[in-house]
Parts: sequence; structure tokens; C-alpha cells
Amino acid sequence: STTLEKAVKDDNLEADPLELCRQMANGLMHMHKIGFVHLDLHFANVLLADGAPTANSLPWTTQTAKLSDFGLSRNVGTDESISTMTHAGAAGWAAPEARIASGAPASSMSLPKAADIFSLGCLFYFTLTRGDHPFGDHYQREANIAKYTAKNESLPEGFGDMGVVDTRDLSSPMVTPAQRHLIQWMTHCDPYCRPEIGQVTRHPAFWSAEEQFYYMCSISRRLGNNVQVRNGRSSKFAEVLLERCSEEFGPGGWMALLRVDPSAVVTKTPSGGF
Repeated sequence: STTLEKAVKDDNLEADPLELCRQMANGLMHMHKIGFVHLDLHFANVLLADGAPTANSLPWTTQTAKLSDFGLSRNVGTDESISTMTHAGAAGWAAPEARIASGAPASSMSLPKAADIFSLGCLFYFTLTRGDHPFGDHYQREANIAKYTAKNESLPEGFGDMGVVDTRDLSSPMVTPAQRHLIQWMTHCDPYCRPEIGQVTRHPAFWSAEEQFYYMCSISRRLGNNVQVRNGRSSKFAEVLLERCSEEFGPGGWMALLRVDPSAVVTKTPSGGF
């Protein structure tokens, strides 16, 4: 076995990167489900263990991702904060709020599970791109994460997220639009705006082409079978459906990634089929 860091550095990543991301997410989901947070997720704390190929991996690969090094892990149960943080995790991988909390002698970090989500999002990008990081190279990451919490004073108040200096670079062509959407969501500077681990594992970034196809067919049928749609009044129904997708998949929603307007699809195919 080896670490994710070493496998990428030595160009020895044999397993499907997306499958490794899925395995890391499932491991973290188990931790969160039983009330634990990791608080130190980074590329050296992910082991690639030798084992039998999984259903979604290439037939000749045997690497399986395992989370390791639980020295900073805490049992938080249902608590929404951790008091008196003395460690923030690895530099360049810890969430912005964890970095701030560690700088005070007696502070608290809200939503510690969200801090794990941030680090996991960085790991996703690193794995999918085989070495890139959302916040730049080794010497830039910590500074860029710190800048990500700062407000741009040149913008007027009330601009919300638009006033945040976004120092992320997720432009790698090795990442699909759905994967980029998920990583953007996971690495949001505000912990309250990040997904829970269950939303991560259900995100369309992990869907197969077949699952994406059936999802679009389902949307088409739901719209096409609606009375308002059949009477040519599909607009309001589509808006409600899009809102529900946004609640599940975060800001912008999965539908924002589609290249077709569902209302237009229904108008052209009122029977609900493609």
C-alpha cells in the first residue's frame, strides 16, 4: 500500500480517480454518521490499500482509498461546534474557519463536519487532476485560503459572496462540469453553504452516463405529464422543479449544468419522451 500523495507524485495512481473520490466520501460519511469528525484530511492521510477491484474500478486495478491518521479526530455527536481548538489540520488543506479558530487561545469552530467537507473537496480536485490543488501549488495554498475569507473592500456592502476574493482555480480540463460544481460547493468559504456528506455522495458528479440519461428522462416525463405543461403553461412548474433541484444539489442546482432548458424539452415533446 501507499499514500495518495506518493502515488500521484510517482505517477502510480492505478485506480479510477472518481472511484477513489467515492471511496473517500463513503469513509467520511461513515465517520460523520457515528458522530466523529476527522479534522486532518489531506493527501498524506489517504492510504491506497491493495485489494480486490471494486464494481466501478478498472478490472486490473487493486487500489482502494482508506482514510487514516485520526490523531485530531473528535467525537462531536450532534454538536454543531468544537470549543477550544488547538489544531487546525494540515496547512493548505484545512478549511478557512479551522485556520482562524486555531489562531485564538480559546475559540470555537462552528460546523466541524463542514471543515471536513472543505478538505475532502480539495482532495477530490487533487485526485481527479492527479496533482493539482484548488488553491494553487504548495507555497500558495495557505495564503490563498486565507485570502478566500477576506472581503474585497472595493465592492459595496450587500454583495454577499460577490465580495469574497475567490482564489480557487478549478479550470482543469480533467474535471467535468458536474465534478467542478461539486468541488466548488464543497470548498465554499462559508461552512454554512457547503453540502453535508450525504449530499456529496448523491451528487450527479458520481452518476454514470446511464443514470444521467434516466434522470433526464424522468424530468421529461414529470414535466410532460403535468396538466399545466400540457396546456402550455410549463414555466411555473419548471421553476418549482428547479428550486427543488437547487435544494438538493446546492446553489445553482444540477439543472444549471444541463445544456437544455427543461421547459423547452417539454414544449417540443409534450408526451414526456425524448
